[in-house]
Amino acid sequence: TVPDGPNKIFIGGLPYHLTESQVLELLGAFGTVRAFHLVKQDANATSSKGYCFVEYSDPNVTQVACMGLNGMDMGGGKQLSCRMAAQSQQQTMESG
Repeated sequence: TVPDGPNKIFIGGLPYHLTESQVLELLGAFGTVRAFHLVKQDANATSSKGYCFVEYSDPNVTQVACMGLNGMDMGGGKQLSCRMAAQSQQQTMESG
């Protein structure tokens, strides 16, 4: 699991057939991954729900990775969407 924090990233639009190791390989291209969670239907499922959460070891990598992953073409009409997972929570707190 990935703890909630300022560097937690949400990534959606992942092809369902990708394994954890394949997704980690993609994410690892941007830097060392500290925490990672590929969301699945249940613990025994082989396919994912198409989204994951990640946190990089180096906070400076977070923004660069998010910009690089957002809009990435995954083939078959799938495109990644990437955003800071805590962003919506922070905005709610600031406006509240």
